[in-house]
Amino acid sequence: MKLHVIAFLLAGLFTTGAAFNPMPRAETEEPTEATEAESLAGNRMDSKITLTNLPDKLFYRIGESLDLTGATASTAIYFDGMWMCEDHETNLQKVAAADAASGEYSVRAPDMTTPGIKTVTFRYCPSYADMDEIRPSYASFAITVTDKGDVNGDGAADSADIRLVRGLLHGTAQLTEAARKNADLNEDGVVDVFDLSLMKRICTQDADNIA
Repeated sequence: MKLHVIAFLLAGLFTTGAAFNPMPRAETEEPTEATEAESLAGNRMDSKITLTNLPDKLFYRIGESLDLTGATASTAIYFDGMWMCEDHETNLQKVAAADAASGEYSVRAPDMTTPGIKTVTFRYCPSYADMDEIRPSYASFAITVTDKGDVNGDGAADSADIRLVRGLLHGTAQLTEAARKNADLNEDGVVDVFDLSLMKRICTQDADNIA
């Protein structure tokens, strides 16, 4: 999913009172004049990581594990007055696991046991034997962890819950007060098509195949 199309994601989902905002947040530090001078004067380099695709999954139920499938980034190294290898694109799911020992790539996962808007941060810091020091760089994006979505109370948010909410909207199903609360994902006091759309994003079973 390209960064420039993320704007279509629905706003308003919040679980801690803050407005939902799924837009990625780049935290890469550009080199300053002092940094450039240091790079030109000796064996000091800067790194840069820029998210090029967000993960496929941005909405989670409490207790789910972070899934980086689909996440990619371009990386570069600043040395001798220029950025090098800037077009290189990396599969972050693979490198975060493979490079855990070396430390070149690492991911700081948020607490997935509490609801809220959470930040996932990638750290990039390559190492070379002939370089004294390379400054690490960071890039981050937001995910949503929610305790809602289990409308029928069976312990899972799945296609059955989606059908219940659709039935409510079509007038063919009735929900208890507790069920309505779990179906109101954006907590605006109304169960509507916006909640149905959000529910499809957090459900774990066949959500994309439901007509």
